[in-house]
Amino acid sequence: MSCESCTGCFSASPCSSTPSITKRGQISKEYRQFLKLAKLCSLALSHQHHFVLQNNINTTHAEASPAALSIKADIDRELDHAFNNLIASLSLQQFTTQNLLLQAYNHLGGPTSTITTLTQGSKPLLSSENTTAETMRATTEFLEMARLLAHHGFFGRLCTWAILTVEQSKKEQTNGFRKEDPPGAADATTADTQDTKSCVERELRRLLEAREEGLRQHVNDEAEMFEVFNPSVQCGRVNWNEDPIPSLL
Repeated sequence: MSCESCTGCFSASPCSSTPSITKRGQISKEYRQFLKLAKLCSLALSHQHHFVLQNNINTTHAEASPAALSIKADIDRELDHAFNNLIASLSLQQFTTQNLLLQAYNHLGGPTSTITTLTQGSKPLLSSENTTAETMRATTEFLEMARLLAHHGFFGRLCTWAILTVEQSKKEQTNGFRKEDPPGAADATTADTQDTKSCVERELRRLLEAREEGLRQHVNDEAEMFEVFNPSVQCGRVNWNEDPIPSLL
């Protein structure tokens, strides 16, 4: 088995069964903990949004004072800390799952990976309006994707298999353009394929929202195969949760 097959070896916690979303009709402790962390992420996003509006940071190439830059950096660190905790909860602190979710967070626009400062002479300038606005929107998008994963029970390695399934599908689509289409046929899709990674996360969210049966079945098949070679481990199974996603308010 490859290292990706068993992520428990890279964690302080051994392989264990995936938590169910509900137990006897009640929200499980694991899912309740995830919801608490999701609320903290939502509050951190709101804090960032209000600071940006109050300080007019969205203005294109607006000159920023050192104090504003310092406060913005603190807010970004607060946001990253909240999302790191959320990712640890969703991944069950399993190495491969954590890495995939952290990559998704960065691809979609985590603050420390995309918020940069520009310089003109000796004066620091914030990046353009689109960069700041898109970053906040993309971070919110990651939170919505994480909530969908947790709501339907994609914790730990089940989350890993879901992401890898969509990633493989996207790679096959990209290779299809190169192998089968005539020269120039893929030009119209360049904007959609330049950032394959962010496309993966957005496609995963679409499948989760649509409750795509093929995704659920594939992940459950992976879980069954894993258990064949690891009989002492119970991976759990994914079942679409018909209940509405709990509010973060």
